[in-house]
Amino acid sequence: MNTILQQLYRYLFCRGGHGVHSPFVFDLITKVIEEKQAYYCYEPLYAIRQQLQSDRSRIKTGEQELSLKRALRRHCFSTNECELLFRLCNYFQPVMIGAIGSGFGLVPLYLTAYSKSARCIVFESEPAIAQVARNVYKKAVNASIDMIEKTFHLHPGFQYDFMVWGRGVEESFSLTVFENLLPHITEKCVMVISGINDSSQAKQIWRTICAHPRVTVTLDLYTLGIVCFHPQLNRRTYKCFISF
Repeated sequence: MNTILQQLYRYLFCRGGHGVHSPFVFDLITKVIEEKQAYYCYEPLYAIRQQLQSDRSRIKTGEQELSLKRALRRHCFSTNECELLFRLCNYFQPVMIGAIGSGFGLVPLYLTAYSKSARCIVFESEPAIAQVARNVYKKAVNASIDMIEKTFHLHPGFQYDFMVWGRGVEESFSLTVFENLLPHITEKCVMVISGINDSSQAKQIWRTICAHPRVTVTLDLYTLGIVCFHPQLNRRTYKCFISF
């Protein structure tokens, strides 16, 4: 089934919590994923994205030199996806957030916008992106954001209750990275993973993650996957529709 038909099927049959009997999942879909309210942080954070998109400079990521606008599309969540990240954090109220990939600084700003007390540790392996991200962080003086550059190393003393696995990062979507994350997350952790349907290999990895013994509820939003680990939830994968 091609992408258009899959999206059409989800639009017709996977909206509004259709067929969902779990109160937790029903609330997550109807009150968070499909929420249309314009929150207070959307406008100022979108203005930062527009500033980045209008920048005509070029940066090198990996072996490629790209315009900042094009690199932003490749290495950052879309505006709607970033707004979903905010709503998820606003709903679950995590204390310690981890982000693999900075999205040029935009992703952590959305992740921490719900509370001045939230802390986010960002892992950014691309030096050029890290440099832009540092300048972006200066626009959010109240955010507690720490960036670890050049290496993906989770401090053994940190336990994350929200984790984002970003777009276009060096630590590509793999079971090895997923397994490395598990010792560093709490049982109430919510993990957001991008690119779960980008290829047949990605789809297989996603299915394996859904079947992992520590995983309970998973939600397939087509471009993103949401993974919950709370042991009191009944194991099941739900397909949802959201226009990104």
